[in-house]
Amino acid sequence: MSFGCKKTGGASDVPVAYPDKRVCYNFNSPVGDVSLVHKWLVNTMATAEQELEQFRQFVISRLGADSTDATLDELFDLWRHENPSEELHAENVAAIAASIEDFKRGERGTLAGEHSAELRREFGVPES
Repeated sequence: MSFGCKKTGGASDVPVAYPDKRVCYNFNSPVGDVSLVHKWLVNTMATAEQELEQFRQFVISRLGADSTDATLDELFDLWRHENPSEELHAENVAAIAASIEDFKRGERGTLAGEHSAELRREFGVPES
């Protein structure tokens, strides 16, 4: 595994990989990599606080409007469905773009009725 730096033996020189792909290895630098880690932590916390506040507002509005008996887990699932992560959104956009390209090339997939018939045969479910 290459970190782009050398391990020189001191504890302050051990490479550490962070989720955003940056590598920090000099914890003694007052303005170097430590400041990058600090910025990453601050941004992560700010994002988490914003998401928590958005979820709180969602729960308040949902409970007030629906007078529902939904559990916290159900409300969270609904909120995640209505507010997908950036990664999930990008994945969905890429899947739609790929489907459009398939369609342009003439690939139409399987008709729902054909697929349903295949599943019925596979699982032994009679046609109704």
